[in-house]
Amino acid sequence: MAAVRYRRPRHSRPREPELTATVAGAREGSEEDFRTLYRGLHPALLGYLTARLGSGAEAAEAASAMWRDIAHGMLSFHGDGTDFRIWAASLARRHLAQRPQPDRAGARSSSSIPDDVWRPLAALPTGLADALLLRGVVGLDDPAVAQVLGTTVESVRTAAEHAQWLVADCLASRPAPDEPGAEWSCTWC
Repeated sequence: MAAVRYRRPRHSRPREPELTATVAGAREGSEEDFRTLYRGLHPALLGYLTARLGSGAEAAEAASAMWRDIAHGMLSFHGDGTDFRIWAASLARRHLAQRPQPDRAGARSSSSIPDDVWRPLAALPTGLADALLLRGVVGLDDPAVAQVLGTTVESVRTAAEHAQWLVADCLASRPAPDEPGAEWSCTWC
């Protein structure tokens, strides 16, 4: 895949100064700074990919391809630490789009996510799931999520709140562990 050019919007001062310094060091070829970026961002991005794909193996493959793209695109990246998070999340989302999305029933056999978490996440429409996971798992703020999703901040807020409500409703209706044959009682998943 060709390197992705990313130009940051103009900011008066860098956001996340420590991450910005680490990104600058990685751009200059510091392996230690690149390792620091990887250690700092990989767990959250892998969590996002795993939640969306339902499989740890699929998510690890997507994350590996994403980090390969990041390594190839570092020299063309221009921005601060927050812009780097946005770029990395955008690459993760692009790799999601290139993979077949699991259906709720078929993915259960290979999923590393417990059913009481996987079921409501898998049932969410893509936009709602992305808004919720990019905020809650990756840790992006609403303007950053809006930039990744190509939408407005208000749309992100609305989608994330709606997703939270749906997931909470579904989790509240899950069967008790001591009721082996009981069905979930939420109507949407």
